[in-house]
Amino acid sequence: MPRNVLLLLSRLLLAALFVPSGFQALSDIAGTAGYF
Repeated sequence: MPRNVLLLLSRLLLAALFVPSGFQALSDIAGTAGYF
């Protein structure tokens, strides 16, 4: 069970790192599309 908890925590940390960068990339794409 502790192994599953550590795996879940590591997934949450990865999601916390990647999700904001993904939103930033989407907003950048939307911003550049707005210029054209």
